[in-house]
Amino acid sequence: MLKKALVLVVVVFACVLAAPVPWREPRIDFNALVKKGDVYFYQASQKPFTGTATRHNCPRGLNCDDYECDIRRESWEMQDGKFHGRYTFDAWCHGSSGNYKYGKRDGELTSWDCHDGDY
Repeated sequence: MLKKALVLVVVVFACVLAAPVPWREPRIDFNALVKKGDVYFYQASQKPFTGTATRHNCPRGLNCDDYECDIRRESWEMQDGKFHGRYTFDAWCHGSSGNYKYGKRDGELTSWDCHDGDY
């Protein structure tokens, strides 16, 4: 009985590890992608990129975790080399977010600004 339970636990654990889950998708710097036509590839890879691409813009010499720095962070979810999923732009006190499907913006882009009182 104990042996069967142990085998069951191992099988379930292996299935969980093999399942495609969002946090296992690669997260890379957007600048490491190369655009060929309308598809993005990870540098010299022959396979279109699937995962999350991010870009952080911070003036040189400043720590990007410093609140006095106007930090700009962008994040795109991508599938098969095209924007597909959530897009987020976040700066210190303002930003926007929206969705993409198959490389095209899907729906409205939502923006916010901490000076509007909605933040």
